[in-house]
This record gives sequence, structure tokens and C-alpha cells, in this order.
Amino acid sequence: APTVTCPGNQSLSLDANCQVALPDYTSLVTVDENCTLADLVQSPAPGTIVNGETTVTITMTAIDEAANSSTCTFSVDVVDDTAPTITCPSDITEQLDANCELVLQDFTSQVTVTDNCNSYTVTQVPAAGTVITGVSVTTIQLTATDAAGNSSSCSFNLGTIDVTAPTITCASDVEVSVSCGPATVVLTPPTVSDCGGSVTITSDYSGNTFPVGSTSITWTATDQYGNASSCVQVVTVLSPEIDVFGNGFEIEDGTKATSFSAGTNFGTVPSCSGSNTNTFVIENNGTDTLYLTGTPAIQIIGVHAANFTVVQQPSVAYILPGDQFSFDVTFDPVSNGNKNARIRILSNDCDESPYTFFIRGRGTPCTQGGGGGSALVLNDEINEVQTPVEEYSLQLNDEDALIADQLTIQLYPNPNNGRFYLNLSELPEDAMVMIYNSLGQIVYSENTPNKLSEIQTNGLNMGAYIVKVISGENTSQIRMLIQNH
Repeated sequence: APTVTCPGNQSLSLDANCQVALPDYTSLVTVDENCTLADLVQSPAPGTIVNGETTVTITMTAIDEAANSSTCTFSVDVVDDTAPTITCPSDITEQLDANCELVLQDFTSQVTVTDNCNSYTVTQVPAAGTVITGVSVTTIQLTATDAAGNSSSCSFNLGTIDVTAPTITCASDVEVSVSCGPATVVLTPPTVSDCGGSVTITSDYSGNTFPVGSTSITWTATDQYGNASSCVQVVTVLSPEIDVFGNGFEIEDGTKATSFSAGTNFGTVPSCSGSNTNTFVIENNGTDTLYLTGTPAIQIIGVHAANFTVVQQPSVAYILPGDQFSFDVTFDPVSNGNKNARIRILSNDCDESPYTFFIRGRGTPCTQGGGGGSALVLNDEINEVQTPVEEYSLQLNDEDALIADQLTIQLYPNPNNGRFYLNLSELPEDAMVMIYNSLGQIVYSENTPNKLSEIQTNGLNMGAYIVKVISGENTSQIRMLIQNH
């Protein structure tokens, strides 16, 4: 038989279809034959298709002309040395959660992989489940590895963004009490938490001065990425507010005008007997307790204060918000003439303490004798028109009360026939005109609010008279002569 010698073991690479055709190895075989070699046969035959990785045993048979034969074998390793191809998704951006974190998902299913033998695995770095903290860009690498260990990789970028607003908590609402506003309040800033980065805190109210009432302050926390959240804090400034009313009409602080409608004008009361009582109401229209700080709480001041009496002082020295109490003032003149005084109320209302307003009344004689012994009833009716008590020409003492002063008036013609004019332009308010005869008796009396008044007397004898004008605390008198009628 021939002597046949095979080559060493061989290897083949699979193609794109995970196949390979066996080549003809006869040229690699050595045959020693004493006569003539008839044939050299390869099994499996050349061109045989091999699928997938495997080891193929090749048998070579040498046959001579006498049909003597011998064989040898060698191995062919069929291997996969083609790496898979892999394509990653495009770069993406994902949102961080409220803790400023992102848990990586599994991106292995989002790649495109091709492999000649279709046997591969895909791995991810960083692995799915990895926690990313803060705003950042992370490179995700994906690798496809086939069964033969061949691999290829691709990568994409994953950016994280912060879309969660900071958490903001306002400090407690503030309530302060002041005698009057505004109030200075130093506010405590809110507490803020955010997942990272810098946070700016702003408010819609500037300064630390707050008016009486409730003020809402909106605090806003904004992180460096523009996410914002807000909370509201309320500052309430409580303050008392005193108001005084007479017959339902408000009497403003410092009012110099008096009127019947508000009860500040007590009208005429005979000085020999009788009195007139009016009722006033103090209200607290503020939001805090009003304390009456005077002793007594309701005071009457002025040179004619003795003609007025507070009937009953309040039983408590405070008024709760929205409450009120009333007090009565009695006018009981001790003498004739206009009586002006002021009511003064001290309290913890800082811009209206003392709270003052004028009151007035007129004391009148019960009867007066006229010329020829006839009795005259004085026409002492005080006009309803509110008449301010001007102070431009008056002296004030330390009680801020009126002091009598002399004013100039004009009377013409003089002498006259009992009909004359009075120019009262200097007088600060309405006036009482009285005419005295030579015996000191009042023979004429009239109350006039006019600045230029016509006076016409009837039944006065010819002779000398004194015309006396009383305006508030101001008096003036002029000698007048009646010569004919």
C-alpha cells in the first residue's frame, strides 16, 4: 500500500453567513508509492459546506493501481472570528427626580446589532440601575460580544437636567401691636431645600416697615436652572383707632366747629336754672385694644369748663376692637354768655391723643327789663350753622383754652334814630348784640351770625346807650346816641 502523510491540523473562518466550504487539501498530502498512485481521495470532499463553529476531521485515502490503500487524518477547526456590528441610540436628556438623582435604565435593547452567526450578548457600562446624581453628562457604552468572544462597542451621551423647583417653607405669620402704624418688623427668611446648586430667595415686599392691617409677603425660591416655588407669609399690625360720635355724626379730632346735629352745641340754657345733656359715643374702630390713659378718662378743659360736666366716667379704661361706650355731658351755665370748652380724651392712639373737640352753649338771663320798664326775653337762639372758633387773634394759656380779647367793631350812623349797622367783620364767629340804657339795664338783645348786621330797635327813648357785642370770649362795646325817631 502507498504511504500517505497528512498535513497538520488546519483552521477555517466562517463567512458572513456563518458558513465555510471545505477546501481541497490534497496538495498538502505527501504520498509514497512503489508503483503507480491511482487516486488520492479527501473526505469530506472539497466544497462541503460547514455551518457554525466546529471541528471537522479530514480523512485522506491514497489508492494505488493494485487497489492497495492507506489513510491519514487531520483536523480542521472552523472558527468565528468576525466581530458583531453594533449601533447605539442618539444622545438623550433625562430629568432628575426630586432627590436630584437618576437611575440608569437598561439601554441594551435599544441598540442595533448584526452578527454572522447571530449569537451574541450586549453589555452596558455604567450598568442599568446605576444612580447618577446632579446635573451632568454621562457616556453610556454598549458592547456586543458573540459566542466566539468577538466584540465591538458604541457609545452615546446621556445628559441630566433639573426640573424640580426648590422646596420653600415660610416662617410663621407675624402679629404685632402698636399704638399706631406703621410698625417695623424684621422678618425671618423662609427655609429652602433644593437638590443641588445655588438658590436665590426673593420677596415682593421691600423694607421692614408695615402699615396697620394685614400685609401678605410672597417669598420665592429660584434655583440656578430657573425652577421656582413660592410661599406666603402674613404680617398683621394691630392698632387701636379712636373715633367719637354725637347723635351718629362723627366728630373729628380737633374739630372747632360746633353743631346741634352732633350735639356739640348745647344751645341756650338759662343761667338761673335748668341744664341740657348730650350723649357722645367713643368707638374703637381699630384692631387692637384702645386704652384710655387720662385721669379722668373724659376731661373737659378751657376757661368755661366749669359750665360742663361729664355725668359718668367709663367703668373700664379700655375698649376692645369694634366695641364702644357712651358718656353724657351736661351743660349747666353758671353765668350768662357764650361758654366754650373742649372735651379731651387721652388714649394709646398715638396720632389722635389727645382727641379733642369743642363744645359750646350760651347761658341766658331768665328775664330782662326793657325801656319803660317792659320785660324783654332775650333772643338768644344759637344758629344751627357750624361756627368755627378761630384762634388767629386769640391768646392761649397752657390749657389751650380761650382768653377774652378786645376786638374792633364799627357802628354807623352814630348818632342815629334807633336804626343802625354793625360791621362785625373782625369777629371770628356769630355774635350777641346787647344794648344797655343809662341805668345798666339790657333793653335790646339779638344773636346774629352776619358780619354786617342791620339793627333796628323799637320803642327806645332818645338818649345815650352802650352797644355791647359778645363773640365767643371776645367783647367790645361802643357808646351810641339816639337823637330822634
